Amino acid sequence: MNFDELIISRREEILKIARRNGATNIRLFGSVAPDFDTFFVKTLI
Repeated sequence: MNFDELIISRREEILKIARRNGATNIRLFGSVAPDFDTFFVKTLI
């Protein structure tokens, strides 16, 4: 499973966790190259 497939398959779980913790407007950014970090940007209300 590549990175895109992983994110798509876990999208609802990620959003559910984010909402439960008060986050909105979730965005994903970072490098898709091996051994690089990926970050989530969120808005907290």
